Amino acid sequence: MSGKADREVFMRFRRRISGSARRLWEYLRDYRFSSILLKYFLLLFICLVLPVTLLNMWYGRQQRERIYQEFMKRNEASLAQAYGNVYSVLLSAKNLTYSLSVNSSVKYLASKPSISRDNTYNRESLTEMLSMIKNANAYMDSIYIYFRNSGEVVSDLGVSGYETFQDREALALFSEDMPARNILISRIKKNKYPYLLTVLYPVSISRGISTGLVAVNVDVEKLGDYIGSGQYRNTDDAPRLLIFDEDMETLVYSDEYRLLRDKEETARLKEFRDLTGCFSRVCTLWDSSYVVSGLEAGGDGLKYLYLSPMQEFETQNREADARLRQVTVLTGVICLILAFCLSVWVYRPVKRTLRVLSEVSMLTEWDRKEHVDEIEAIQRSILSAKKENDDLNA
Repeated sequence: MSGKADREVFMRFRRRISGSARRLWEYLRDYRFSSILLKYFLLLFICLVLPVTLLNMWYGRQQRERIYQEFMKRNEASLAQAYGNVYSVLLSAKNLTYSLSVNSSVKYLASKPSISRDNTYNRESLTEMLSMIKNANAYMDSIYIYFRNSGEVVSDLGVSGYETFQDREALALFSEDMPARNILISRIKKNKYPYLLTVLYPVSISRGISTGLVAVNVDVEKLGDYIGSGQYRNTDDAPRLLIFDEDMETLVYSDEYRLLRDKEETARLKEFRDLTGCFSRVCTLWDSSYVVSGLEAGGDGLKYLYLSPMQEFETQNREADARLRQVTVLTGVICLILAFCLSVWVYRPVKRTLRVLSEVSMLTEWDRKEHVDEIEAIQRSILSAKKENDDLNA
């Protein structure tokens, strides 16, 4: 019984909708584009759609700007993280060079003018300690300690004379009047990659006179693995971390081996050599757009660049635009429905008046075919009725 009642209600509702739609079509057919119903509909539709469209356009612009700012901030944050990791490694190397320079065994050997049996134990224990330190730090290439008086170099591999030592370049900066502070240099060991970051600190047994030099060599290739950047793991659409020397003449570190082999590949980046502090900008490199964030480490004499391709930003923009188009279409459909419902609601009194005039035969075919709107047709009917009434009373 309930099912039959529901069907009857549904059929009544369907007939009502069908009848209303048929009557609306009749009015539109009679008055065509002059119909007030159509005018109401278009006016309401424009009044609803125009503000929504402008709002969506404004929101889309704000969304793109927000994505752009977030992309720039994320690039700067990645650069800051990479810089912090490298800085912590270099700070550890600086602390190590200072600790070794004031080590009792180092000072004892620095005071001896020649090799003798009484300092053999100190040299062996120092070599063993340097080897343990090197093995404990995955990013470390080697550790050297030069003693001027004896002409020896003690490293993690053993003891050798200065003249026969293979990597004298690291010790070439030694002088008796070296300042008691860390010195950081970037260099190539044996004229081939990997590059080294060498931290130096003088050994002094008396104030103002250096009798030795501590050198800690950081392998930047191992450093990349240690800080999580990775060895040559870069792809075309991945960010790139680049570390240059102070003049940006030497590329100390790169995620991509191609940039290390060909200096012309990084020539375009030298335009950033005069920029100081932290900066970000968009530029074209290797026929693609990149966000370049830079940071100058004044104390280390290094410049860090972090490059992120704009492809990800453009992808996010396309996704945001697609969502915005979907929202615009949805709001357009909603505005269409609202405009139709409002226009029908506003048109309802006019429709009733027209029906009354039609029932009393005051609405003529001539009114419908003159392409006038419903209000003018009603006015004509009233004036026509008044004229007829005046003629009858005359």
